[in-house]
Amino acid sequence: MIALAPKAPWVGWKGQFKDGKWQNANTVNYAFLEADLIMTTGQPAPSLPQRNQFEPPIQAILAMSQAVDQDLKSVTGIYEPSLGQTKTDQSGKAIDLLQKQGGLTNLNFTDNLSRTLRHIGRIILDAAPFIYDAPRVQRIIKPDGETNHVIVHAGREKAADAMKDEAVNKVYDLSVGTYDVVIDVGPSYQTKRQEAFQMQMQLAQADKTGEIMQAGGDIIVGNSDMPGSKELAARLKKRIPPQLLDDDGTDPKVQAQKLAAQLQQAQQVNQQLMQHNAEMMDEIKTEKVKAQKDLEIAGIRAAAQVEAAALSAKIDLARLEFDKWQLAHQTAHEAGLQATQLSADATAQQSDQQHQATQANVQQTHEATQADADREAAAAQPEAGAE
Repeated sequence: MIALAPKAPWVGWKGQFKDGKWQNANTVNYAFLEADLIMTTGQPAPSLPQRNQFEPPIQAILAMSQAVDQDLKSVTGIYEPSLGQTKTDQSGKAIDLLQKQGGLTNLNFTDNLSRTLRHIGRIILDAAPFIYDAPRVQRIIKPDGETNHVIVHAGREKAADAMKDEAVNKVYDLSVGTYDVVIDVGPSYQTKRQEAFQMQMQLAQADKTGEIMQAGGDIIVGNSDMPGSKELAARLKKRIPPQLLDDDGTDPKVQAQKLAAQLQQAQQVNQQLMQHNAEMMDEIKTEKVKAQKDLEIAGIRAAAQVEAAALSAKIDLARLEFDKWQLAHQTAHEAGLQATQLSADATAQQSDQQHQATQANVQQTHEATQADADREAAAAQPEAGAE
């Protein structure tokens, strides 16, 4: 109705639309349109052609389209989260649950799709041995887009083995055994990869030791959408220790990768050993200089000890001479003292003797005097009696 509104028909007198422009005036924007003059009752037509004025009910149409939109969502069970139309008032967990709910509602579509794909796969497998009978190199495309090449054949083993080389060494005989088909219907590989990258980044950020990035940094980087992620992942994979890789050992690429990793690890070990050797050489030089200094110091100390011993011997000799001198001096001093003492004793004895002699003489003189006095006194006593 909205599209047809500017295409409403023109209304006018019959005969006014003889000009051919009126036939496509609803699709071509002409600068002007000319109408033929029509006479009615001898007079010109009362009016020129006019377009019907039509204004579509846009609001009613919009309301109807919204109602139809809700009806379709209710019938299909697919609502805004499943269509990528999220709301700001909903958490990521709620949106994820709503998307899963929409997927469960329409499970019959995905189930029928998986049944159809499985049946197609079985038909292809049934015809594969007859189509791929001669040996040929077949390219295998993995879900992540990585390609690989294998040799397929149907009962021609010798011819297939002759095609083997270092790049293509896997051979599959399609006529031997029974093959089956496995169908996985769900999110695309890109969606899974993006979800895996987010979860892996969360794990790596929560890992404070950094072991996750060391062990699986190539996988995390390979799942990112940045340009050059595969090249960077391949370089990171070369740094991973070979014991952490669980790839097929018969694959030349894997073997080359492991050898490159081992070579790089050996180079790192060699570099560490060279650095350690350089440190040891520096340490040996330091120890040699230190030993030479210690030897010089020991020589200086030995010379000092010799000089100290000689000086000590001289001091001991001087001390011995001093002791001898002191002993001789002490002996002479003692002899002098003894001589002085003997002289003093002799002098004292002589003085004592002289004193005693003097005292004896005095005593004798006193006694003689006393005796003379006594005799005189005795002689004087008779004379007194006579009187």
